[in-house]
Amino acid sequence: MASSETFVKAAFNLLTARFQNKLISVADKLSEKGKNTPDRLREEWHLFQEEVIEEANRLERLQNKEEDQFNKQSTPHQSDNILDRIDRIREKITRLAVKVEERN
Repeated sequence: MASSETFVKAAFNLLTARFQNKLISVADKLSEKGKNTPDRLREEWHLFQEEVIEEANRLERLQNKEEDQFNKQSTPHQSDNILDRIDRIREKITRLAVKVEERN
């Protein structure tokens, strides 16, 4: 029967061989993924840019719509006196302030 020193050396050799095989396997997988990474990053960056542009356009349309509504509401009525107009303007400012606070 082999001595305990021989068993330890054998176990160490087998563990080393298995570790090397696993390490080589992981390195191969990383290398394969690394080849696709630049293309994938480029694609993700392009998609992100498109999404940002779409969101900016959406926000701009929303802002224009709100401004149009505000302008339609702010046209003075002939029968209104100045105090009624001031009250309506204050109400609009309050609504706008609330919207701004909601966004923040």
